[in-house]
Order: sequence, then structure tokens, then C-alpha cells
Amino acid sequence: MKIYEKEKNKNKTFLLKINRFIKKIDYKKFKIPAISFIGLSLISISPLYFSRGEDLNKLIYSSLGKFDKRLPVIIRELKLYGFNPIFITKNYVRSQFLKEEIMDLDINFQNFSKLSNLRDKALNDGILLRSLGDEVKAKIKYKGKSYPVSIRLKGDWTDHLIGKKWSFRVKTKKNTSLEGMSEFSLQHPKTRNYINEYIFHKLLKYENLPYLRYSFVPLRINGKNLGSYAIEEHFDKNLIENSGFREGPIIRLSDKDYRNEYTRMRTIDEALNYVYSDKNNADIKSFNFSKIRDNENLMSQFMIASNLFEMYLDKKLEVPNVFDINMTAKYFAISDLVQAGASNSWYDMRFYFNPITARFIPIGYDAQTPIKIKQRILSKDLNVFNLFNNINFLKKYLEYLEKFSEEEYLENFLTKNNEEINYALTSLNKTYPHIKFLKDEISKNQKFIRKRLSPQEPIGINNFKLFINQREKLELEIYNKSLFPIEIIKIESGPYAFDIDSGNILLAANKFERISPQNIYLQNNSGKIEKEIIMNNDWKIKYKILGSSNLKLFTAKN
Repeated sequence: MKIYEKEKNKNKTFLLKINRFIKKIDYKKFKIPAISFIGLSLISISPLYFSRGEDLNKLIYSSLGKFDKRLPVIIRELKLYGFNPIFITKNYVRSQFLKEEIMDLDINFQNFSKLSNLRDKALNDGILLRSLGDEVKAKIKYKGKSYPVSIRLKGDWTDHLIGKKWSFRVKTKKNTSLEGMSEFSLQHPKTRNYINEYIFHKLLKYENLPYLRYSFVPLRINGKNLGSYAIEEHFDKNLIENSGFREGPIIRLSDKDYRNEYTRMRTIDEALNYVYSDKNNADIKSFNFSKIRDNENLMSQFMIASNLFEMYLDKKLEVPNVFDINMTAKYFAISDLVQAGASNSWYDMRFYFNPITARFIPIGYDAQTPIKIKQRILSKDLNVFNLFNNINFLKKYLEYLEKFSEEEYLENFLTKNNEEINYALTSLNKTYPHIKFLKDEISKNQKFIRKRLSPQEPIGINNFKLFINQREKLELEIYNKSLFPIEIIKIESGPYAFDIDSGNILLAANKFERISPQNIYLQNNSGKIEKEIIMNNDWKIKYKILGSSNLKLFTAKN
């Protein structure tokens, strides 16, 4: 007990010393990188001196946050990316040689004040809600051209509005388009975890899926240089046609009720109080509905699309009747490769309705891939819209998972896109020299997928019964302990090799229910079965995960 008290007093004394030291810092005499360096150094040494390093870290983050709210964020990021002053300096120096066109956004005083008031309200409410008259006129100058635009604040949550780098939704006017986009977002690169979102869309493009044009540009607002911003294409026909598809409606389930209820419940306290709004009571909406309404052909497509989606949600249609199985399975496998599962919730997903095939294809958006991934999952674990309940869809998804988790797949992708990725990183490094592409994180995702596709001892056998009739038949009671369907290829026992009459697909286990055995019927064509021989020999089962090309062997000991 005395040792504990002594250690506790030592920790308390150290905390007080650090707190006094931080308070003495004259913030005006220091640049943010210098203070970040001090904070990160203290966090790095805290475990060596302090038995509860996380407590000291909280104190440092809190204290530095009083100087500037950006400081705790910067320090956390430096720690995640691996603090290396030489690497950061090298990035910064190299980035200064990159020549980029600066984008100028000009907003008059009255309109800027209006946006500022809306921003303050959102910060107070904890969420940004659309309202009448929330758009203002502005002008963008880029690459020698001037574009009249309307802009508004964007982002559901206030991470888009913290500090001076607010996020904007921009619409060009007078039938103009900027870099082929008539509607897009300008936002802090951090809101999409810097280079991670860029990589996500590069992968979608690489696999011929619908993708957003996503890049980085230095932005000045009313003459003030705010450094690197991310440009993210919005959902309209330009996106679809640029991705190589014919124009068609883009639909989603509205999250308006969800956000309104969230705001209403927040008036009680800051807790995440119960909100009743989900896919079963959400409205089916389309982007740019005013344009769709004025086009008879698009309106007809929208009516077909919304009716199909409604019937699927009402369980009147199956997955193959509504979704493009190949494209949708590929999309979810790519999401798993970068661990974008968090973005695949019912209110975050967007679907392009292909008018030629009358099927839906997901559009990648806001991958939410963390800088460092703490917990990996697969899209099947979340099972959005119950897509993974369909065996044909699941088979195709597992096929793509196996393909994308191969080491050479990532190497081939990076080799082909190396030049563009390096350019994007260099552009980011002008403002954020600590940012880098963490290839090892995707490699870990691949290892995770490979391990999930190779479960240990996934098969169990309860017992067997011998049926003697005109032809010798064996009924085997077998069960699947894994979360993936298993295809039985061949079963052997001693000298006997059995053909499978029926039931060679073992359904996946349900993690919420006790597993149930299935009966499969084995046909022996090599003569009379000697029961004693079978009883004294192991069962050898050749199988593969459904959709996989890797044949595996499971031996059940008698």
C-alpha cells in the first residue's frame, strides 16, 4: 500500500509540473509545429515516467487545446503516422517544388456573415441541418477562368465546421462546369482522412465501378490562403457518365428524419439518446430530383427504380432481381480491402440505377477509413440491406474477396497508379507534411481477409447412419461452424471415396443462433460398405469456401 501511495504522489507531482510548464508557454511566440513537437515529445516519454500514460496524454491534449483546437488533432495525427522530423521536413521541402493552380473562392461580406451565423448555430446544435435560404452566391476563379457559383455549408456533423477550414457544397451556374463537375464539395482533407479517400476512389476506378472525382487543391477564400482542400464530386449525371455508364437516377434512403430526431433528442443532454429512424421508415429519395422531374425519360426511370427498391425492402423481390450482383459484390469487397465498412450504413449508401439493366450499383462515398485501423470487419458482418443472405451474391462477393486479398493485387494497383498517388501526396504535404500513405494498413487488411477466408476446423460431424437398400447409401450429419458457406467436394473414409448425392453446400453459421447440422447423402460405387472399416478410419473431407478457388482438407478423427 505504501508503494502504491508513493507512486500515486509521484504521478500527481509530475502532472502538476507539466501543467505549470504548459501554462507558461507564450503561444504567440511559437508556431503550431513547435508546440506540436513539445506535446508529442511529452506524450512519447510519458509511459517511461508515468504509470498511467493515458491520463497524462489527456492533460496534454486538453492544455494544448486551450491554445488552439487544432493542436490536439495534429499531435494525435503525428503519433498515428509515426513521428519522424526528418521525414516530415523532407516531405515539406519536396512539396514546395510542386507547381499548382490556386483556386480562389470569393464571397461578399454579407453572404460570408450569413454562412458564419449558420456555422455557429450548427456548432451549438452539434449537427448541421438544411434550411431555406442556406445557399449564397459566390465566385470561383481557377486556371484562368471565372465561375459563378452558389455555395452552402456542408457536412452532417460539425467536424466539417471546426476551425477556419469549413466545408462547402458548390454548384456551378449558367450551364458551366469546373473540371467536368457541375456540383462538388470543398472540404478539409481530414474529414475524409487525407489520402485514404483518394485511394478508395482510385480502387473503384481501377475496378470499373462508379467513382467520384477526388483530388486536392490549394484554396484561397477572399484572398486568405487556407492551404490544401479536398475536392469531391457530387452525385449527378457528370459522375455517372465520367464513370462510363449511361445517365440514370441516383437514389438513397433519406436520413432527414434520423438527423432531425437526433437534434430533437440532443435537447435532453449530449448522450446518444434513442432515435427511431431506420431503413424501414425512411423515404426513398433521388439526387437532383428537380432535373429528373422535368425530364420525362428520367422520371420514368426514377419511378421504376424507387418501386424496385421499395419492393426489395418489403421482401417482395430477391437480390438478383434488384441489384447488379457482380458490381455490387465487387464494391463490397473493395470496401473491405480499405475497411470502409463504416460507410456502408443504410443512410450513407448511394445507388446508381442502370437504365439498361434495370439494376442498382453502389456508388462509393465517404469511406471513413481510419488512419490506423483498430478493429477490422467484413461487409458480411454488417450485412447492410440483407444482401449477404442471398447465396449467389455471397458466392460472388467471396470470389472478389479472395482476389483482392492477394498480395500481387495491391502491388499491381500501386504500380499502375504510382505517379498519380505521389502527386496527390505531394499536394497534401504542402499543408500537411506529416501525411503519408500507410500501405501496411491495407496489407494488414489483406491478411485479415485471407485469415477470415481460411477458418480453422470449420466442419463438424455428429454421427452417421448406414442405409442398406438396392444401392449402398450413407447419410452423414455434418455442420458448418464458420460464417461462410462451404462447398463439399469429396469425402473419403479408408478405402471408400463417396460421391455426394445432394446437400454438398453447407450453409453458413448464424452467430446469433446455435448451429444446426445438415444431412448430406453419400453414394458408394465401389461395392459393399464394411461398417467396421468406416468406424475405424478417419473422415477426410475436401472442401472450399463457396466462391473460393482454394481447395482445403479437413480430417475428422474417429
